[in-house]
Amino acid sequence: MTTIAPETAPDQVQVTGGVDTHCDTHTAAA
Repeated sequence: MTTIAPETAPDQVQVTGGVDTHCDTHTAAA
């Protein structure tokens, strides 16, 4: 899961990449 959409799996990016995608930005902030 390297290329995940911003609103496809916000939580998955958080768990998978942590701080790798911009999607994680709002996830971590929230």
